[in-house]
Amino acid sequence: MYLPNPGSAQIQQYVQQPNGNYALAANITSITAGSSGVRLGAAGQLYAAVRASGAIPASFHFRDEANKRLWTVSLPELGNIEARGLGVSPSGDTLIYCGWNGTGIHRYVRVRDGQVPPKPITNIPTYRITQVNGISQAGIADSVNVYTALEGVVNSPNFRETGLEFSLVDEKAGIGVFRAADNLGYSVKPGDRLRVIGRLSQENGLLRINADTVMVLAGNAPLTNPVTVSELTDSLESMPVRLSRVRLLDAAQWTTGQGYYGFHVEVTDSIRTYRLFIDRQTELYHREAPLGYFAVSGILSQFSEKAPYLSGYEIIPRTNADIHLTDTTNPGENIRILLYPNPARRFITIAAEASIEAVRIYNFSGTVVKSLDKLNRKVVFIDLRNVPGGLYIAAIRINGQWITQQLIKQD
Repeated sequence: MYLPNPGSAQIQQYVQQPNGNYALAANITSITAGSSGVRLGAAGQLYAAVRASGAIPASFHFRDEANKRLWTVSLPELGNIEARGLGVSPSGDTLIYCGWNGTGIHRYVRVRDGQVPPKPITNIPTYRITQVNGISQAGIADSVNVYTALEGVVNSPNFRETGLEFSLVDEKAGIGVFRAADNLGYSVKPGDRLRVIGRLSQENGLLRINADTVMVLAGNAPLTNPVTVSELTDSLESMPVRLSRVRLLDAAQWTTGQGYYGFHVEVTDSIRTYRLFIDRQTELYHREAPLGYFAVSGILSQFSEKAPYLSGYEIIPRTNADIHLTDTTNPGENIRILLYPNPARRFITIAAEASIEAVRIYNFSGTVVKSLDKLNRKVVFIDLRNVPGGLYIAAIRINGQWITQQLIKQD
């Protein structure tokens, strides 16, 4: 483990001891100024983004203990900048220098023999998603080809077997994050707060950022509550949405375990028809068709082959907990339920105005990690000490219906 010391020309190296604690092993003093950006390569190489100091410009430093290699790249064009982050691509060919206090995000690309140097991109702007998701009357995005940094919270699992495809949501809007071939060293985890750098594009009507860099800023952030809708529109694209009471239009469309990428099904609320996509990367792909009326939540996506991009909307449920049976009323709208503390460390209490029959705790992959049956009481205490930290869904059965609430478990 490496910790930068911004106040000195040192990076401290810590090594884990047999008792599990970390002990200082070395002070690396080969840099000339403090650094607040450190990354490790796949083979343990050390990259550092170093701030400017007097007449000495900012720089990238590289150290490879195994192969005895060192190099430094000076960055005089950045001026008197101070590092607050560093991004490194899996190959090491792209480096991102993140400056402090509005001094920008700057991308550098290694040019190998025979390659044409790319156009330099410096001072990468950071936008809110609402600043880049505008569309024309034909549904065409007005920010295509903009190179930018976006921040938000992961609100879905990875829908792509190789590469990246997930929903990133900030306070008011969502966007799809996409990368075709690799995952940039990031394993998608709902609740992670990220900074994503890349170029905006529109694919079959869906606005997305084609990621060059993914940086994890924090973990276990709350997910956005689904918006209950009766009509699917572009304003909620890549956001969690909810249909409160629908049924399958044709149960034969639910082809459990079939379809290379997944399968589509149509559902109806007796007024409108909606389309769901059951993605192969979710456990719902192996679930039997839900019978009768049910509530469904998921990420709003779009697949429209040509402009105008004003149709082709579909909901992608994320976990088993995103689909639960209901009847003519939604018990969650009429029965008050308290789940506390939330976030929780050891125990939670669930209290309701009506008798609680059963409780299921699901992780975000849809796996049940806690199951309680035949409770038949209004207050339930649940021990979570053996449950790892993370984001969960608590499903509570009352009067034969399931009501869900989000739960954060802290270590």
